[in-house]
Amino acid sequence: MLGKTHMAVGVAATLALTNPTTITELVLGSGIGALGAVISDIDVGTSESHKEADKIIAIVTIILIAIGVLDHFWGLGIWNRMKSNRIIYQIVIAALVFIGICAYGKEQPHRSFMHSFLALGLLSAAMAVIYPVAVKYFAVGFLSHIALDIFNYKRVRLLYPMKKGVCFKLAHSNGMANDIAFITAVIVAILEVILVLWEKFGWLLRL
Repeated sequence: MLGKTHMAVGVAATLALTNPTTITELVLGSGIGALGAVISDIDVGTSESHKEADKIIAIVTIILIAIGVLDHFWGLGIWNRMKSNRIIYQIVIAALVFIGICAYGKEQPHRSFMHSFLALGLLSAAMAVIYPVAVKYFAVGFLSHIALDIFNYKRVRLLYPMKKGVCFKLAHSNGMANDIAFITAVIVAILEVILVLWEKFGWLLRL
């Protein structure tokens, strides 16, 4: 399926399955669900996810090198202070692990590692350290991507590193099924948003 369809389905699935009841949960679920839904396609060289991953990895690398050099030569004590605060240290390490997994995944063949349960588990584990509340949203979005791709004609290696994959060969990524999935997902997502907003602010309309 196309990127916009994966994003729409990811958001719709996340909101429908996690049932947000507050504006915070609605925003967080939509954002993290969308991230989980599109991150798998960083293994597509022409995708926006791949291009953005390149930029993010390059920026993070430059920043870390600059901080390391300054910390070493100027004795700023940044690394020592970070290690002394265990929570910050764990979050930084988990974020680097998350980025490292994505860096590895984007260089793998399409629908292999980044479309597997292994990648889901590793990324979710890193996310659990970075922001535990977001894990369920990320996982649902990620799984929605895999579920959609299974209906295509190219095999999805769910049990990577095993070579065999799964595909139902029922739909093309840019055919009618893609359009139907996109429209349906947008409608579901809008209804979910309306439901949450009504629960929070519906009383204003009754005044």
